[in-house]
Amino acid sequence: MNLEPSNNGIAKLLVLALLMFNTCVALVHADQDPLGQLYNAITYEDVAKAKAALTAGIDWANDGKTDHQWSTLHFAVGHTSSNGVEILKLLLSSKAEVNARAEYRQTPLHFAAQSGNTVALKLIVERKADVNAQQRDRKTPLHLAASKGHLEIVKILIENKADLSARDLYKNTPLMCAVVAKHKEVETLLRQHGAKAR
Repeated sequence: MNLEPSNNGIAKLLVLALLMFNTCVALVHADQDPLGQLYNAITYEDVAKAKAALTAGIDWANDGKTDHQWSTLHFAVGHTSSNGVEILKLLLSSKAEVNARAEYRQTPLHFAAQSGNTVALKLIVERKADVNAQQRDRKTPLHLAASKGHLEIVKILIENKADLSARDLYKNTPLMCAVVAKHKEVETLLRQHGAKAR
């Protein structure tokens, strides 16, 4: 009788131990392609690994082929640390698509506007992102920033010719979004630039 555990048995025990102790471990395969390595580097804000993945050559045609069609830029705008910003700059200086569309047609600019990430938004706008891009419900980044009360982002979008009269699927303008959400400063700013509620 062989009492030595098999590799398969060890793997099962390891998985069971991880589940019992509620441990979260990122499992990365050694044979992962450079795009997968790049997504991983973004997640863990590892600049060196991001550079290595970009140097290895990214198949940009597959960027955004994730569960929710988030591109590397969609992931990167959520990281506000200095490493996260450095990776975002690396992506923007590569061939990452600045107007990539996620599952509900959001661009990275939509993500930055909604989250309040001013640094990411400025960097993306500098790369000629479409400030009037509409997601599935026809909301523009300005609608999202106004709804969340992100005054600085609203200013940047206005400076870059965001459409103040854009209407979403429900006929709401960015000003209407600010009013409903009770963001007085944003409402005042939009009115000063000629925005109309109707």
